[in-house]
Amino acid sequence: MELKLALGCNGRTEMHGFTFCNAVENVIIEIGTATEKYNEIIEFLQTAGLFDGDIHDWNLVLNVIGYLKDHFFLVDQQKLVEIQMFCKMHRVCGIYLRLDLV
Repeated sequence: MELKLALGCNGRTEMHGFTFCNAVENVIIEIGTATEKYNEIIEFLQTAGLFDGDIHDWNLVLNVIGYLKDHFFLVDQQKLVEIQMFCKMHRVCGIYLRLDLV
């Protein structure tokens, strides 16, 4: 089973129609059966609730990404900087993590 973990934002439009963001989604991690510790990663993603649906809780999103980085080395330094910048820019939009089965 191939998986893609996407980080996105919900977008933000004010009541009077002024749009700050139309919503954005980026694949941040791709996980295949050849990925080291594949079964452990799948178990963690299940425990985190990603097989049940998107995660919208700010802290949980950041904790899941941090755990994947620290324990499975799935996020390198450059990607981490991009993720941090994305989260900072889109905090007011509301961010989410989505797991897509390919």
